[in-house]
Amino acid sequence: MENSIAKIYEYTEKTHNGYVVIRIKHGEYEGVEYTYEKLSVDEGIDKKSARLNFNINLVENPKEVIIGEEFYMLAGDIVIELLDNWLEESANESENRTDDITDIDDKRRFLSQGDPISEI
Repeated sequence: MENSIAKIYEYTEKTHNGYVVIRIKHGEYEGVEYTYEKLSVDEGIDKKSARLNFNINLVENPKEVIIGEEFYMLAGDIVIELLDNWLEESANESENRTDDITDIDDKRRFLSQGDPISEI
């Protein structure tokens, strides 16, 4: 899924406090480097909506641009794309598995005693 957001940022080879550093490649925030250090999702009361919360840690700001709401909106768009890509890659890996157990007796052997299994 290539879009305009994907062209704005890149992963770096650096880490900061154990997290991968993201660098903005173009635009007002060019050169800004940061990490996502906390991600959480709050489910809405209606159970049909959710809010993504995240904290960033600024690593580099060479042009000393003001990091405000507009930057957080961009960082939010980027983290959503990163999560979408991760989910897509995970789904593709699942589709390409070759070690899937299809025999019901094999499934039973891998369950611990007392674990329920439905008959297919």
